Amino acid sequence: MKNLLVLGCSISDYTHVDRTWGEILAKQYNLNYIHEAAGCGSNWRMWRRAFDLIDNNIITKQDVIVVQYTELIRREFWSPYQNESRPLHGSNGKSNMTEAYDDGHITRYKIDAEQLGDYTKKEQAFFKSYTRMLNPKFELESFRMMHNMFQGYMSDKGFANLYFLKCADFGVLYEYNKFHKIYQNNYIHAPDAFDNHLPNDQGHMNQQGHQLLADLVYQKLSI
Repeated sequence: MKNLLVLGCSISDYTHVDRTWGEILAKQYNLNYIHEAAGCGSNWRMWRRAFDLIDNNIITKQDVIVVQYTELIRREFWSPYQNESRPLHGSNGKSNMTEAYDDGHITRYKIDAEQLGDYTKKEQAFFKSYTRMLNPKFELESFRMMHNMFQGYMSDKGFANLYFLKCADFGVLYEYNKFHKIYQNNYIHAPDAFDNHLPNDQGHMNQQGHQLLADLVYQKLSI
């Protein structure tokens, strides 16, 4: 059975929903679903996980990959201070905020991460200092470089079924000319993605929103 791999942030994760749009879409296409969306996840994590899955032959060029990029100023760091994987709030244990790695954990940074209770005091202090070292222009330059390198890598590996999803105005992609020729028709925009949102949270979809997004992506894929 072919796979559907979804890479994204909390928008595509089990954020107070029982089924993600990717899980629904995989069932519609009768594909095996590989979930790599992560609360507080970064674009860097998406590139890392995609490379690892391809390098270990878990994902092949016969499979379908959908990338839902997130905001620019996010990162992931290895930490020696975590001793357990912390579940994403509202995910019913289906997703974690940290990943076990070697003798520590990979933690995820976003703006104001030092205020979240998912991190130890030493991690919070590190994140507070790291915030002072950020520059939006530099982050955009880094993203443009990595986005183009990622497309080149995927093209060289023969991945034709690579799609990029933008939900409403979230994330950085917005122009077709930001894509290599092979992927220019693989840009999916869901401008109304957050019309069906969680109570008191207009940045994450409720269950109906996930269903509608799955239906939209189903119409856009050419597989």
